[in-house]
Amino acid sequence: MGRREGHAVMEPVYVYAATVTKVVDGDTLRLQADLGFKTHVDLTVRVKDLWAPELDTPGGHTARQMAELLIPPGTRVVIRTHKTRTGNDLESLGRYVADVQLADGRDFAEVMVSGGFGTAAKAG
Repeated sequence: MGRREGHAVMEPVYVYAATVTKVVDGDTLRLQADLGFKTHVDLTVRVKDLWAPELDTPGGHTARQMAELLIPPGTRVVIRTHKTRTGNDLESLGRYVADVQLADGRDFAEVMVSGGFGTAAKAG
């Protein structure tokens, strides 16, 4: 973020309605984002501020199962994408970093962390 005349220059904010197509693991989702004007894009999202166990580690399958209970394929969510620390849209594994808001307004990462299915962490 740069500065201009004493004011912070903010990064653009991108907010999209999306449909979950697959829960990869506790903190990675495949989504179809609605860009408007009858335009959709398939993307893989790393949930911002959530680190869930990998599938091949203790708790990994349980975290994915909880994520699938919260947002099974077909569920509509709202995502807000973020730039990574390097300013890129994609992190090193080719995933977008995004907040995921559940239909009831709760933050997906916060629900996973409060349930013990991941830890709060700064992603990207």
